[in-house]
Amino acid sequence: MAPSSSSPRSTVTQDDFLGEEETKLTVRNESGDERRIAFDGRPLDVEIDHVCKAFRLKCGEEDYYVLTQGTGPASPVVRSEAQLMATPSRVVLQIHRFDTLVRQRLNRITTAGGGDVAHCLRGLLVVISGDVRMTEEVIRCNGIHVVLQAATLGGAVGAEAAMACYSEIVRNDKDSKAISWLEDHQAEELTTVFFTKLFMALFPMPDLSTASGKKAAPTAPPRSVLFTLTYFMQVFPASATAAHDAAMGREGSVPIYPRIVEALDSDDAEEFKASAAIAVLAFLSSREESLSKQVEKEALELACEDGETEELLKDTSILERHDRLVEEILTVAVGTCADLAIANASSPSTSGEVRALEGRVQHLEESNEKMKDDMRLRHRVMCKMVNFMRVESCPLVEQSLDGIIRFGWDSVHWKRNYNLLHYAAECVDDPGVIELVGLLATNVDQRDDNGMRPIDYARQHPRQGVIRAIEKLRKTQRMQRKCKNAAKQ
Repeated sequence: MAPSSSSPRSTVTQDDFLGEEETKLTVRNESGDERRIAFDGRPLDVEIDHVCKAFRLKCGEEDYYVLTQGTGPASPVVRSEAQLMATPSRVVLQIHRFDTLVRQRLNRITTAGGGDVAHCLRGLLVVISGDVRMTEEVIRCNGIHVVLQAATLGGAVGAEAAMACYSEIVRNDKDSKAISWLEDHQAEELTTVFFTKLFMALFPMPDLSTASGKKAAPTAPPRSVLFTLTYFMQVFPASATAAHDAAMGREGSVPIYPRIVEALDSDDAEEFKASAAIAVLAFLSSREESLSKQVEKEALELACEDGETEELLKDTSILERHDRLVEEILTVAVGTCADLAIANASSPSTSGEVRALEGRVQHLEESNEKMKDDMRLRHRVMCKMVNFMRVESCPLVEQSLDGIIRFGWDSVHWKRNYNLLHYAAECVDDPGVIELVGLLATNVDQRDDNGMRPIDYARQHPRQGVIRAIEKLRKTQRMQRKCKNAAKQ
């Protein structure tokens, strides 16, 4: 820290801070010297400038300083004048040069052991939260390496904290420096060992205390681990091979595929785990063809004893993804995970933090509007295409599709609740037509006034292709409902 050329002052008087309402707080510099300083609610940069003058610190564009609420390894950075004014008088503030603070937090992560790793990672998270300049300094100081290495050292809690840190780095990285850095170091960072640790956090062994009759303490689902794991495989496709090797249990690790397949059939209390299993298998299966075949072969062999799970895995429709849509969702998701972790690691909300969260909500709303625009465009295209569509095997279905595609399934008044899918299941022999109608239906298990579902009509006739098509639609809709319920939790 460079001292200014102004004359030395041992204390700061009330005259240094003008204002009708003041809060006097103790501020400490990095040398351990303390001052009792009065704050009057002016803009935060003005208040920090006065603190720098009190300690004879050079403060400017290149000499950027921040205050932390407390002096511990996870003390949060003061982000707003409201947060500063709400600081309890017993809390000691500390003034830091931004790059020095980043290096301190990274060094603490590097030297931490065991359970301290997660705590130190949270300390870094609250420093870079919403701060582009801090994030750039983390990248410059090789901080991505520190964070990714920490994910392998701190158990499941440490892995979740590390991935929350990486999520925040990605969100604040406006120039894609983090992606460029990881592209250059992918082979050293996104290794089999790294993915093994993420998988073990995502699909842990059953809790022994639960098996012995004791109720385990509830823990939050590792959302950051799930979304960064899929993010890595999407943005860095070559890393999927290392992920597959980790799931196979290569390099001496425990095989993870059995846990993933078992999670597909998780009960309602573990819907997050089921959704995570689907996401992992979907991304691994969507990579290059030889790897996709290995993944599907391994998963199907493990699932062969469970007919429903095996049928679900064979249903490749659940593995289809639109790359653009996936990337949009992942971008929002990693930021949301960081928000959750920040909320847990920081002190109670202040008006400044509320504004930051409002910004995240605005981003979600903008992303939602983009998706709506895309869906409207796709709908207009479908409406144009319907004029060229022919269902020669069933003219009645062809006539009905025009109104359904233009106005939606639920816009049609079905007499006696007997809808087009009931009719197709009873009278149409072509499984392709059944699947087309079923994909448009909002509920493939809708009962008519006689209490009959489409599958019930199909089972009255020996048409196995039709039955299989409807069963596949039913399983897909059940899994979609599970994923939606998991997302709400």
